[in-house]
Amino acid sequence: MLRVGPLTIGTLDDWAPSTGSTVSWRPSAVAHTKASQAPISDVPVSYMQAQHIRGYCEQKAKGLDYSRLMVVSCQQPGQCDIRAANYVINAHLRRHDTYRSWFQYNGNGQIIRRTIQDPADIEFVPVHHGELTLPQIREIVQNTPDPL
Repeated sequence: MLRVGPLTIGTLDDWAPSTGSTVSWRPSAVAHTKASQAPISDVPVSYMQAQHIRGYCEQKAKGLDYSRLMVVSCQQPGQCDIRAANYVINAHLRRHDTYRSWFQYNGNGQIIRRTIQDPADIEFVPVHHGELTLPQIREIVQNTPDPL
C-alpha cells in the first residue's frame, strides 16, 4: 500500500473497506444499446489509450493479469444521497468526451474508436447490492468489464 495524504494506492487485495450497504453504478440498458451502436470515429485513439489497450491485449494473450482499472471509493459517515450521487456521476461522464468512446482491437495493432454522438445518451444507474461482505465487494470490482 502507498499512502499519499488521504489517498491510498494499492491492489484490490490490499483494499479493505468495511462491510455494509453497497451501491455501484452501471450503464442503463438503453445507454448500453446506444453505445453498442456508436459509429466509428474519425478521431484516432490517443497515445495513452493505445498503450493501455495494446498492453491489456498483450498481457491477456500471455495469460497474465493487467492493471486495467482504477477504482475510487469512499466511506463516509451517514447515508449516501443516491439521487445527488447519481446526478454527479452522470454529469461527470457526460462532460468528458473520453467517456463517450469505446474501442475495438483487431489483433494486428489497429485500434478502432467508436464514439457516442450525444452525451445525453450516457446514463448510469445505481445498483443497490445491499449488505455485502468484503469478498463480495471485491467480486463486484473484479467483474468490471475489460477495456474492450
